[in-house]
Amino acid sequence: MVARHVLEHLYDTVGFMDEAWRVLRPGGTLEVAVPHCDGENAWKDPTHVKAFHPEAFTYFDPDLGMGRLFGRFYTDRVWRLVSVVTDGVEIVVLLEKRA
Repeated sequence: MVARHVLEHLYDTVGFMDEAWRVLRPGGTLEVAVPHCDGENAWKDPTHVKAFHPEAFTYFDPDLGMGRLFGRFYTDRVWRLVSVVTDGVEIVVLLEKRA
């Protein structure tokens, strides 16, 4: 599943992630592209409701960063963060659905 430049337009990121998790088969992947919070284009678009930090998606992986502390607080659906690539303008993450 691919969500390129969708999440920055949504108010409920966790709700989107939960729904993506629900429809993917175990081991399925989600590629997400979002604007970097420091990028000029993050806030230029009047339809953007948020921008993202490269570590934002660690909240969805209980083995990484903030996911260890808060992941189960936001959702009980578990992802594995496979990769994070950023050029300072865009962040592209690949996540894998865990059972």
